[in-house]
Amino acid sequence: MRTSQLNDAIGRLERATHRLREAWIDTRKAWDDTVAEDFEVRHLEPILPQCRYTVNAIHQLMNTFDKVERACSDPNEQ
Repeated sequence: MRTSQLNDAIGRLERATHRLREAWIDTRKAWDDTVAEDFEVRHLEPILPQCRYTVNAIHQLMNTFDKVERACSDPNEQ
């Protein structure tokens, strides 16, 4: 997998997370009861930290790929 593909994946995940937050804000305007609150706590609140964790993990993976590529490259090509 190329780092550009990982960058694309990060962008897609960040945009999807943002759209989810915005959609939930709009939904909560019309759906304001204990069921909505329970849904938010049980399903939505765990997603945001997981998305941030995933983005950070992908960044670390990209850094590792860069190090491996540099270590494996031909010194005469640099």
